[in-house]
Amino acid sequence: MKTAMVLVAVVVTTMATSTPRSGLAAEPAESLLTNGSFAQWTGGVPDGWEVSIGATNGGEQPKSQVSMIAGPALLLRGDAATKAWHAVSQKIPSRGGGRYLLEFETRSKGVKREGVQFDNCYVGAMSFEGKKVIGREIVDVSADTADWTPHRVEFAVPEDADSTTITIFLSKTGLLGVRNVSVTATAELPASSGHADRDSGGDQGLVANGDFAVWSDGRPQGWKVDVGARNGADEPRSEMQKLDDAGLLLSGKASTMAWLSLSQELAVKKGKMYTLTFEARSEAIRREGRQFDNCYVGVMLFDTAGKRLDIEIQDLSQVPRWKKHRISFRVPAKAAKAELLIFLSKSGTLMVKSVHIEETTGQASFPALIESLREHYSFSEFKRIDWDDLGGRYRGAAEKATTPEAFAGAIEGMLAELEDLHVWIEMPDGSTIHPYSSSYRANYDHRAVAAKLLDLREARPVGFTGRTEQGFGVVVVDSLSAADDGVYRRLTDAITGLFDARGFIVDLRSNGGGSEPRAAQIAGLFADKAHVYARAKVRSGPSDTDFRESPPRELGPAIDDPFTRPVVCLIGPGCVSSGENFALMMKALDHVTLVGQATRGASGNPAPVTLPNGLKVWFSRWVDMEPDGTPIEGRGIQPDVRVEHTSPGDPTFDTAVAILSEKTGGAGSAG
Repeated sequence: MKTAMVLVAVVVTTMATSTPRSGLAAEPAESLLTNGSFAQWTGGVPDGWEVSIGATNGGEQPKSQVSMIAGPALLLRGDAATKAWHAVSQKIPSRGGGRYLLEFETRSKGVKREGVQFDNCYVGAMSFEGKKVIGREIVDVSADTADWTPHRVEFAVPEDADSTTITIFLSKTGLLGVRNVSVTATAELPASSGHADRDSGGDQGLVANGDFAVWSDGRPQGWKVDVGARNGADEPRSEMQKLDDAGLLLSGKASTMAWLSLSQELAVKKGKMYTLTFEARSEAIRREGRQFDNCYVGVMLFDTAGKRLDIEIQDLSQVPRWKKHRISFRVPAKAAKAELLIFLSKSGTLMVKSVHIEETTGQASFPALIESLREHYSFSEFKRIDWDDLGGRYRGAAEKATTPEAFAGAIEGMLAELEDLHVWIEMPDGSTIHPYSSSYRANYDHRAVAAKLLDLREARPVGFTGRTEQGFGVVVVDSLSAADDGVYRRLTDAITGLFDARGFIVDLRSNGGGSEPRAAQIAGLFADKAHVYARAKVRSGPSDTDFRESPPRELGPAIDDPFTRPVVCLIGPGCVSSGENFALMMKALDHVTLVGQATRGASGNPAPVTLPNGLKVWFSRWVDMEPDGTPIEGRGIQPDVRVEHTSPGDPTFDTAVAILSEKTGGAGSAG
């Protein structure tokens, strides 16, 4: 078992419904589950339930605890030393097209993600076609609860499903208790109104009650109101009310625990382009305590399995005056559902009105691009960009373009002038155009390095390991690519296999980036405790200086016995993007010396804007910074010891060996 069963993303929103209820029966007669009370156990396993390994963190032992506790109830428990995580599941009798209600109670304590643990703490329903998940509805229950908390989740079984399973899963440190689980049939799946492949017969009525003029029982008609996120409890909830002149108001404060979201399923057509327009204003939006960082209006598109295919949202954290906003989106061919969402989950007030969606053509693409860049590009102030001048020089050719290909050709030069590696064009067929590339003089010779190493082991395309003739451990990490878990496991196993050395060389000089969590998986092998390694500020308003700061990013230990003897980390201009975040992780460790030359200085955390003609333009949204607030853009991460790469071979690597020899008294092996 090499992957986690489900990774729950709650940064945007957890849309499963969890509402309070009272008097939950311990074992309702109509429940489709066996032993949902967890009162009967045999051989350490609850009767009727399957206990299996749902995820592993590099080993099969020790395993997470599965046991019965007073209540009765199921207890799942794990800690930083746990390598294999149990999932508890039960298949239920279900019919494709049916609707069901899952009810349960949970109690959680001290749930947190440590090291390379997967981010799962949930109860939910999953439907399968063969082994493929085609439907799921899960509730993240990781927040601490003082007492047992009830939940209710409605879910539909897709028509093509041949099995449905109720799953309880914990794959991170802490305790999860679950009791009184029941599943009951409610009704047939409704007709496909609002389904993404429905022929709507036109664009009128895509948004019902978009001006929020009609309300009933304190809710706007036509809108589904859910709890989209919780900060540990179901009450008090955020406030929702009608504005005097028609419109929606959402507000919350530090004491708010449950945050309301509004949604509508949209009757849009596959392959078509649409534009969402609305007016919004916000006041005193700020994140307090454990609040989730959401203040937006947007559209999400899903496939038949409930997997999100695309998301287009507008952050509204800093909009002091009423302003009209525009979001374009394309409905993918694989889309089964499109949802319009309005969500606030932090302190302050969000007001929205005049929500409208219509099918569009590509004529408005260039103004939409310039508007998005002007409001969201993170380096406008840093690079002193005059958008009126830059856009004016390319507007004529862009507005004459009649095809996506011609439009891409017209804007390519404009985007190249930004001199940003994290700006590119994505065509409707998924191909990409990168307007800007930067050259550099490499300060490494990995052939020369590999020729000097003993016990050479490769884990391509990520990197290779070996040992110097002096006995020092070496890992060269070329990439943080989307290789499977097995490649990274081979690499980390090879690294820890060299931990008998008195010193270690971590070579990032050719690291072109990829996944920052993968970097933490490797760097964490050298971390003895949690270290803040980076900060970032995210563009969040119409002014070039409008930013909100993200929480500090920390590197924690990935294993119980990390390498804490002297380490030299090699860096240079070939180290870029997430590779630079890897370098920042190593820089944060007291026993690491950075050697070489400055990194490239390019980390933009890009996100796309979808244009009415179907193109997506990706561009930088944040300013990445060292822990003291120093931006790395255009500057890079500086070495502690600079080495010129002028002589034959690899003088930077040779310098690293010399430094380790001095620090360890000349011996490479720990004996």
